Amino acid sequence: MSKSNGQTMAARRDSLPMFTFAIVSDTHIGPVDGVTPSPWSSNRLANDRARAVVSRVNALAPDFVIHLGDMIHPTPDQATDDRDRSVERFNSIFSQLKVPLHLVPGNHDIGDKPDPSTPAKSCEQAFVDAYQDYFGADHLSFSHGESHFILINGQTINTNSTSEAEQWDWIESELETNSDKRIFMFGHQPLRLSADDEAEHYDNTAEPGRGRLLDLLRKHKVEAWFSGHVHTFFYDLVGATETYVLPATSALRLDYSELFKAPPGEADEFGRNDAPKLGFVLVEVYEDGHVLHHIRSNGETQSEGEAPPATPALPMIHPKLGLPTPIGVELRDPWAKPIEIAYSGVVDAFGRKPARNDYRLLGLWEMGLSHLRVPFEDVRDPETLARMRLLKRAGHRFSTFFYRMPDSLMEEQIAAASDVLDQVNIILSAKNIAQSTGELSSLKKRMGPRLFVSLLRSTADHGQTMAGTFAHSIAHGFLPDSIDEIDALGLVLDGVNCVDGLVFETGHGCKASVFAEDLITAMNDRNLSFSLTVRMGGENPATLTGSRDETAAITCDALNVAATLPPCSEVILDTLTDVDRGYYPRLGLLDRRMNPTAASEAFQRLHAEILSR
Repeated sequence: MSKSNGQTMAARRDSLPMFTFAIVSDTHIGPVDGVTPSPWSSNRLANDRARAVVSRVNALAPDFVIHLGDMIHPTPDQATDDRDRSVERFNSIFSQLKVPLHLVPGNHDIGDKPDPSTPAKSCEQAFVDAYQDYFGADHLSFSHGESHFILINGQTINTNSTSEAEQWDWIESELETNSDKRIFMFGHQPLRLSADDEAEHYDNTAEPGRGRLLDLLRKHKVEAWFSGHVHTFFYDLVGATETYVLPATSALRLDYSELFKAPPGEADEFGRNDAPKLGFVLVEVYEDGHVLHHIRSNGETQSEGEAPPATPALPMIHPKLGLPTPIGVELRDPWAKPIEIAYSGVVDAFGRKPARNDYRLLGLWEMGLSHLRVPFEDVRDPETLARMRLLKRAGHRFSTFFYRMPDSLMEEQIAAASDVLDQVNIILSAKNIAQSTGELSSLKKRMGPRLFVSLLRSTADHGQTMAGTFAHSIAHGFLPDSIDEIDALGLVLDGVNCVDGLVFETGHGCKASVFAEDLITAMNDRNLSFSLTVRMGGENPATLTGSRDETAAITCDALNVAATLPPCSEVILDTLTDVDRGYYPRLGLLDRRMNPTAASEAFQRLHAEILSR
């Protein structure tokens, strides 16, 4: 077996992984169940939440488990009795695992990274010695099949200590010695959150250690790097190495609540107890890559001696597995760039730090929404285009859209992005379509991505009354029942189609199945593909209509239609996250905190069922 080259995996839906492993992080177990000395009441749930996760992991039966650190909550400079009892509780809870467990030291276990501005004492040799007495080696490695796993003590990086020097020698030796294997690396402290050269903050590794580790990942083409500490999900790429920062089982870090455009709920402790974001991951390892599945524990608890929670687990699907169902969403919100997280009085008290909201991506992965439609601004922005390339490697497919025929610069930009774009949608008025057939035909011949045309629809042309009220609106996409009008536009030139396909759009809240069969037949007869946008919500731009159940019905109906489409056609849902402000308020698949809803869970179950047929 050769090392993974980091490219998109081949379809593996009908294959079993060679092996699986689970990763748990930041359990923060305290000395007494149901008790916490901290100011957050949710911390008293940490022990019981960890116990419930152990039961969940056992049900999945991985080959082994890796814990990314912060096993216990007291830091190493706190009372020895509390630490002793916390370690005892940790050992008691994790002794119930039915598979081997490997540990990475975290800052609560061994001390903060070296920085006088951190809220707890930095890692020192006495803390390393105590950790080894409690848990064993502070860095270790093992092989499983033809893969090699390297677990490092990231807290000692940049300490200029003998322990650090010895570990560097060991890491480099491990990488060189196992160069013929696929290598997975693990550390508690993330190397960085959004960029190699980002300024140091509490949640990344400082230089020069950061650069040295990043260079090693690139040099040795490490398959994946996993870290915790942040209690929040982030995904990125360093060379050929996929990097993951993983959620916690215990609580969300409050500073990262700033990533979301909605306030926490009343029971969320100002963001700390955002239960849908809690969980662990299962990693499936295939011959040509790996797939990470986030398993949401939703803050479930299990008291000592109590039966495991009976909540059924959602099925695991992922675009990386080559999902054949051509369904996706429009990415309306800015999605690719970091925002700045405000400084606080607990960690990072003196400056902002950049972080990207990747919970949107996590939701896409969980539902298997592989097709992504983005505005052309994303294509011509280098940072966003780089992010598109990264997600293509994770199994996503991209289309873009813009109004009017492209100029020479836009054509150059499309050509430069042809490695990531499957499809380009040009929006034109009916008059412009009829006048541009020759130009469209020529463009189709020289364009790399498939060329689709979409009809501009505006109340300026068709009256400004909607649902009995006066309102302005603009949209695009042919109506599914307008085939005769399409034929009249002359898109067939000298017996040849001027474009590869057409963009259609349903009415507000209309199910795709109402006209899917006729549309498929009509497009097949004309040798054209199509992209069908399913509009969710109501017709009035000032009123929220619909319910979660109705959203589930519309999106699941669209999923069933997508499963019947011919090659190169697709269904695009127009709303991923709830729209609770602005025009056309409506419900999406995720709420404004990027948490799953009843609609997304129904969609995920149905998608898994379709894939199993």
